[in-house]
This record gives sequence, structure tokens and C-alpha cells, in this order.
Amino acid sequence: MKKPITILAVLLLLSTTAFAAEYPSQVSYSMNNGIFEVRKTYELPVDQEPSMQAKQSFEQDGYSFTLTDLLRQELPEQQSKEYTETVTVSSESKELTAILPLLADTKAVTTEEGFTGTLKLDTSSITVEPAGYKNNSWTVSATRTYPNLSSMDLEYIPKTTTENGRTLNFSTVDWQTDNTENVDDDAIGDRFSAIVTYTGTASSRNVTGYTVTAQYSGEVKKVSLDKVQYVAVFHGTPLVVPEVEVEEAPTMDWRYLAIPGGLILLCLAGFTAAKIKNRKKGKHDDETILDADYTSAENGKAAGADTSDSDRSDRYPGVGS
Repeated sequence: MKKPITILAVLLLLSTTAFAAEYPSQVSYSMNNGIFEVRKTYELPVDQEPSMQAKQSFEQDGYSFTLTDLLRQELPEQQSKEYTETVTVSSESKELTAILPLLADTKAVTTEEGFTGTLKLDTSSITVEPAGYKNNSWTVSATRTYPNLSSMDLEYIPKTTTENGRTLNFSTVDWQTDNTENVDDDAIGDRFSAIVTYTGTASSRNVTGYTVTAQYSGEVKKVSLDKVQYVAVFHGTPLVVPEVEVEEAPTMDWRYLAIPGGLILLCLAGFTAAKIKNRKKGKHDDETILDADYTSAENGKAAGADTSDSDRSDRYPGVGS
């Protein structure tokens, strides 16, 4: 069960990485000569190209966009850093005055990563060490004189001596007569001096040369071409919207409403005319009645008759005394 899960995780990681790499760093829109143009910019490693996903057509804002060009441009990037390089030279002397002529003031370098620059000598970094040693040996000797010896007997002569801190051993002896004695007309020595030579071996350890170490420091630079820029150019064409047939609502024939409408208008006109006529007629009747009443009253007054009851009965029929 672990193996399928592991494979799925790896595939998911690869797909996520690829998707992140394909995400455009910039998207621009423009309208040139009536052409709607979209440019998508991708920044990728120099050994990678945009995938098919970045090149495929798409639809947006009512347009269908198709890839028309893919532009490629390298993105040089200048890098710099501090760099120190150590050099070693040989010298026969450890004195600085003899060492400095062996070292140049500046040094041009190119690193393994491709950085280049000119470094300057750091005099405070100079160190001197012996390059090697050589052992030398030689024979040394010393002479000692021992006078006034009673005989030429080695017993009286020391077998070793010291010279400059070195111990030397007895090597040879020369005898000399210091005094003679006449015995039977023969001169016989009675006092002697011993001249003794002592020898030994001396050795020394000498420096054969010196190793000088110095450092050069400074800034180095390089131009890297690790990235490349791709610009995918898309041209858009308007999408064709399909026409949809819409059923129209039935149109009403207003002529069918003309007849009922006309009848209604005629009725309203007749009703209005009749009402006006009745109103005028009623007004004339009231005026005629008032005139007649007024005339009767005047006549009654003139005759001196009591006209109150008659007037009441005439003006209000059915109302008697």
C-alpha cells in the first residue's frame, strides 16, 4: 500500500512544480490595428521551454485567443562577491625586504564558477616558514699540551677533552723532552711534555629555503545566463454568438376594440348632453314659476283680498287650510 501512495505523492509534487513554473510573471493586453492582443510572459530556466499548457488557445471577454508567436530572450544576470586567493612562493631569505619583490601587487583571477576580477595583495597576510632542513657534519680537533711529565706514559694524559661544548676524544700524542740528565756521558731526558690531539665530529641542521604564503583579496564578478524569458503572443477574434429565435407575442388587433369603444364614447356623450339639457330646462322652469308667483301676489295685494291660503295651495299643491 505504501508504494502507490509514494508514487502518487511524487506525481502530485511534480505536477505542482510544473504548474508553478508555468504561471506567467506578467500578462498585458493591447489593441493594435483592430486586433486584440494578449502577451503572457514566462521566466524559466535556460534549459526549459513553455509547456503546451502555456501555448494552448483560450477564451476570454468574448474573444477566442490563438497563439501567433513565441518570443525568446535570454536574461543575463550579473553577480558579484568577495573572493580571496592564497598564493605560495619560495624564498632563500626570510626577510620581508627580500620577499616583497617576489609578490606582485595585483593578481587577475578566474574562479571555477566563472567569476573574474583583479585582486590586491594583502601584506598583513604574509607568512614565512622554513621549506626544509639539511644536516651537515664535520670533524673538529683540539690540541692540549701536558708538560713536566716524569715519563712518556699515557697514563698521565686525559683521554677526552671539551671544546666549544663538544666532547673530543684522544687521537694522537707527540712527546717532547723538557730536560735532560748526563748519565755515563749520555744525555737522558728526565722531564717530558705531551702534545695531545683530540678529535670529534660536529653537526648542524641548516634551513634549505623558505616558503612564503600570501593572500590576494577583492571583488569578482560574472554574468550568468541561468534564466530565459518567453513571451507568448495571442491574437483574439470575437466569438460568434448564435442567434436564438424568440417567439413573438400575438399582436392585438385594435380594430376590434374600436366598435365597443366608439359605442361607449357615444353613450357618454349622450348622457352628458342630456344632463346639461335637463339642467338648463330646470333652471328655466324655476324662473317661470317665480315670475308667476310674483305676479299673483301683486294682483292680490291690489284687490285687497286675502291670498295667503290660495297662494299656499297654489305653490304647494295638496296642502290645504
